[in-house]
Amino acid sequence: MRAFHNSRQSEYRAPYGALALGSSVHLALDVWEADGFECFCRLWIDGEGETLLPMKREELDGFSRFRVTLTPEHC
Repeated sequence: MRAFHNSRQSEYRAPYGALALGSSVHLALDVWEADGFECFCRLWIDGEGETLLPMKREELDGFSRFRVTLTPEHC
């Protein structure tokens, strides 16, 4: 399996840069040879621990793109 994410490209992270509280960020990960796989976005908040968010799968030409949208409520 191969995976790719580049936070400087808008198809993988939008908007780019710092995120204002209450606004959303869209993240994506491309995966090749991902038959039967799921992807999760792992969040860690000190003092609270881990949260795993399921990513939605989209089939593209020869690979899968997994997407998730995050809207932080606090920092």
